[in-house]
Amino acid sequence: TDNFTVRRYRLSRPFELATNARFLALTCLAGGGRLRWSEAGHLAFARAETALVPACTASVVIEPDGPVDLVVSSPGGN
Repeated sequence: TDNFTVRRYRLSRPFELATNARFLALTCLAGGGRLRWSEAGHLAFARAETALVPACTASVVIEPDGPVDLVVSSPGGN
């Protein structure tokens, strides 16, 4: 849409996702793992959970524990 971008990621390896100075809402559809934004900063996630990454975070690394299926939403159009 003109207001939000929604992307789906199916991952089995670590993947870095830039925020581009916009918040990200990550919803886990299947699997689980960790979101890492610094050496010490991380958050575990699992199926049916949603995490909000603040716009002030430059990027987040998705570290799956195995196959993971995520939907990532952010403000702004394609």
